[in-house]
Amino acid sequence: NSILDYKTGFTPSTKDLLSGEDVQLSTYAFALEHVEQCAYINLQDPKPIHERNSLSGEELASITTAAQQRLEQLQAALTQGQALPAWGQQAMCDRCNNAGICRRQIWSA
Repeated sequence: NSILDYKTGFTPSTKDLLSGEDVQLSTYAFALEHVEQCAYINLQDPKPIHERNSLSGEELASITTAAQQRLEQLQAALTQGQALPAWGQQAMCDRCNNAGICRRQIWSA
């Protein structure tokens, strides 16, 4: 089974997929069963599908496991009443469009 997420604008880079920075595809993969490949398809990109940002095989399994573990840790922390963490990295904040709704201002270390 494959998951294709169609985009009409910004598409996360392969680097973001492999580093775990972008967790959308890996979250889909662990939420569903028997997923063998996930890919972003940008409808405005002329490249063939096989050249798109995708995860499969061991890469997909590794990224999916890491994303699932992070979510389980966050859920356990929230259940214990801990505050949600913010990214805390200025480089992320510099390119973020969510300053008005960001929780970084109330984040406690």
